[in-house]
Amino acid sequence: MVSLWNRPLSIDEIRQWRHLTKTTTTDPIFTGLVAYYQFNETNGNISVNKTVNTNYAEYRGTSGSNHNASNAPVFEGKSEKVNVTSAGVKTFGLTGLSIDFANGTHPNGDVWVFKGNINPDTLPDSLQDFNAYTIVNNYGVNQNFTPIEGITFTDNIEYFTTTANSYKLYKRNSNDFGNNWGSVLDTGDAISGSDGVTTQVSFSTDLTINSFSQFVLSNTESNTLSINTIEDKNKPIIYPNPITKDANLNINIPLDWGNSTLVVYNIFGQKISQSTLTRGENILKLNISSGIYNLVIFSSTHKFTKKLILE
Repeated sequence: MVSLWNRPLSIDEIRQWRHLTKTTTTDPIFTGLVAYYQFNETNGNISVNKTVNTNYAEYRGTSGSNHNASNAPVFEGKSEKVNVTSAGVKTFGLTGLSIDFANGTHPNGDVWVFKGNINPDTLPDSLQDFNAYTIVNNYGVNQNFTPIEGITFTDNIEYFTTTANSYKLYKRNSNDFGNNWGSVLDTGDAISGSDGVTTQVSFSTDLTINSFSQFVLSNTESNTLSINTIEDKNKPIIYPNPITKDANLNINIPLDWGNSTLVVYNIFGQKISQSTLTRGENILKLNISSGIYNLVIFSSTHKFTKKLILE
């Protein structure tokens, strides 16, 4: 991923976008952004400039079809900053994370949290996952601090209420990728809310976190919600399926779903694309190679999965 601006970025802008891709052209980060190449095309020999400019990058001696998928901790998601100079619960509401800092030594500076609606490149175990992980960057004076009292995760439609200790918490360093998760950091100590975005999973009793990192959750129980195809009339309609490469994909979103998000995954679980859908009829051009894909459509209250065959 390469980004070029015709202006200097502020410290906060650099930190805010450290782990995020850029998708909303109205966001202030697009001000002065003259070139943005993700190099995620799956065929051809050019990479599209994803700004208002129409120039492109041309590959020499290679093509999109033989690119290696990136495993860097970068995703489409949200970020939020809190200045942490004291004990107590600090809430990063946009990212669904709360951290209870203990008395003693604190970061004494800005802490940025990122939440991605996609699994990390490598999961720590083969248990139930939640298509999300969290990254915490500490820019304070103290990179190491008194171990926190607790940490709580919420705002994930795939969380579900079960016994708290069925949830497992793993961590790896902030810029790590690959299987560096290590052993289970802690199991859940408390759970509240109802299935979906209001579920809150808290870790505290056996927790030892005195520096920040990436976090991911798993569960020893299977979440039927995560594979629920909503077998009733109130579900998205997707056609045609199978679909030919040059055809448009039609997706009809039920009125009570509201605005929704479509995420396309390949058979390896890698995120290929993401689009915003509105209520009613949506017509899309996928621009992906032939194969079998998993479509995930979700709103704040619903989720739907469907296999798509692209011929």
